[in-house]
Amino acid sequence: MNSNDSCTLECTETLRPQRMESSNLERAYPVLSLPPEIVSEIFANFLPVYPECLPNSGLLSPMLLCRICRLWREIALSTVVLWRAISKERLLAELELLRTWLARSRYYPLSLNLDFKRFNSPSTLVPQFLQTAVHHCRRWEHVEICMPSEHLHLIQGDTPLLQSLTFGPSMLPSVGDHGRLDLFEQAQQLKSVTLTHHFLYSLYRLPCAQLTHLDGYFCMSANVLNFSVTP
Repeated sequence: MNSNDSCTLECTETLRPQRMESSNLERAYPVLSLPPEIVSEIFANFLPVYPECLPNSGLLSPMLLCRICRLWREIALSTVVLWRAISKERLLAELELLRTWLARSRYYPLSLNLDFKRFNSPSTLVPQFLQTAVHHCRRWEHVEICMPSEHLHLIQGDTPLLQSLTFGPSMLPSVGDHGRLDLFEQAQQLKSVTLTHHFLYSLYRLPCAQLTHLDGYFCMSANVLNFSVTP
């Protein structure tokens, strides 16, 4: 027997237990024998219906699917629709996770929840979250933005896919904040807007003429009236 035959035999003997183990696993867990395309479709239907934003951890997070086995992790990471509905749950250490999910979602439209109304302490991470999201604003489809008013001027860029928006500052603007902002002027598909209770029409102009639905959380009636009748 020459060296090549010996090497081939050795490799065969090494792979045989692995193949047997894989075959045994498929018999024990038939789901492992399904084609990746079918598993991907099951994953997509396992999660809450888009555009509901997904938790970053727990039973309804796509992160759970990455922790079952190597095969499922590979399928989950390649299933783009699992990563396009993103919610910010905790401030610290979540910025890199936001960037990761945005990268995994590739070119798909996005549902984003950037709600900082429970975080009132100054932080340089808040504008970084918004700037990271704005970099993908052309993919925004359903967006909730609630953060300190001094950062809202960072919302710049075209949003051609945006259909629904929840928007407003997380607290009443201070005297030194930016002047009146014209926002989402390029959002031609925007039809539904929900305002936070700190929204002030005198400070933020949104494209109201095209809206078919307007709602608000404890908004002052004057603000809602001005918003709804002023072009």
